[in-house]
This record gives sequence, structure tokens and C-alpha cells, in this order.
Amino acid sequence: MIDAAAPVHAVIGGLLFYGSQARVVFLIEAGIFWAFAVGLIAGKRWGLLLALSYMAEVVMSHLIFIVAYLDNRNEWNHVHLAADEGPFFVLVTLYLWIRACDLIFSGTREREKRDAA
Repeated sequence: MIDAAAPVHAVIGGLLFYGSQARVVFLIEAGIFWAFAVGLIAGKRWGLLLALSYMAEVVMSHLIFIVAYLDNRNEWNHVHLAADEGPFFVLVTLYLWIRACDLIFSGTREREKRDAA
């Protein structure tokens, strides 16, 4: 095993994980990335919904982490980093939402048009 200069850490659901727990979190995240990449490449609606829900979780996770650890001086560097990353994640989530609205709600609109006719 390679020893890094800084310990591996991961944030999910506002919780901070270190070491082997962080590696498990990264493996789960890699599986999620793989799943929505396959869905997006295949042009499936569920792939886009999974990507949107994951990005919403990332935004909420960062917000929860920032609020929970704001008063902890030991975690201040991580809080500062999460606060710097926040706007980027929000913009990516909004971009996905804007691009996905027609695809997600196209079935609903078609049914409404059929019912109205």
C-alpha cells in the first residue's frame, strides 16, 4: 500500500471519513459514476435522473459539512475547501437541470397534450 503525505478523506452526507472508510466511500462513488455514465451514454432517462440526484446530494453534503464543522478549528481547512468548491457544484447541478428539463418532463407533457385533445 502506498503511504500518502496527507491521509485520504471523503465527505458524503455531511460526514467526514478517513483512511479505509474513505476508500470504501470512493469505491461506492466510482460505482455511481459508472452507472450514470452508462445511462447517459445509452441516452436513458434514468441516467440523467441519477446524475441529477447525485449532484444534488453533493451540493447538500457540502452544505451540511460546512455548517457542521464551521466551528471546528481542526477542520477549518477542509471547510474552506468545501466552501470554495460549493459554487462550482451548484453551477454543474443547475446546468444539468436546465439541460434535462425537456428530457425528464417530456413524457408528462405528451400525456397532457393527449388528454387535452
